[in-house]
Amino acid sequence: MSDIKEKIIKGLKYFSYKERRNREYENFKKEMENLENLPSSSLKAEYILTKSKYDFKKLKLTLIYISVALAIVVGILSKLFYVFEKIAHFVSLNSENIEAGKAFIILSLVISILIIASVVIFLIYYIKDMQLLYKHLLTIEEVIKSKNESRE
Repeated sequence: MSDIKEKIIKGLKYFSYKERRNREYENFKKEMENLENLPSSSLKAEYILTKSKYDFKKLKLTLIYISVALAIVVGILSKLFYVFEKIAHFVSLNSENIEAGKAFIILSLVISILIIASVVIFLIYYIKDMQLLYKHLLTIEEVIKSKNESRE
C-alpha cells in the first residue's frame, strides 16, 4: 500500500516546477561533463555543427514555415467563409434544409480548427526543438569559455 502511495507522490512531484528544474540541472551537468571531456578539436566541431544547425533552422522557420503557416491559415479562412456563403445561400433557397446547413457549418468549423491546430502544434514543436538546440549551443559556448579561462 505504501509502495503505491510513494509511486503516486513521485508521479505528482514529477510535474512540479522544482522537480523539473532538478531534472534540467542534472541533464545540464551530464551534458557539461560530456562536453568537457571532449578534445578541443571535437568541441570546436560540435560548436560549428550545432551553430550551423541552429542558424539553418532559424532561417527555415522565418522564411518557410511561418510563410506557409500564414498561407494555410489564410487559405483555410477564405475557404471557410466561401463555404459559409454557399451554405447560407443553400439554406435561403430551401428553408427545410436548415439542419443540414447547420451540420455543414459545424463540419466546416471542425475541419478548419483541426487543420489550423495542427499547423500551430507543428510550429510549437519546431520552436521547442530550436530552443533545445540553442540551449546545447550555449552549453558548448560555456565549456569553450571555461576551457579558455583555465588555460590562462
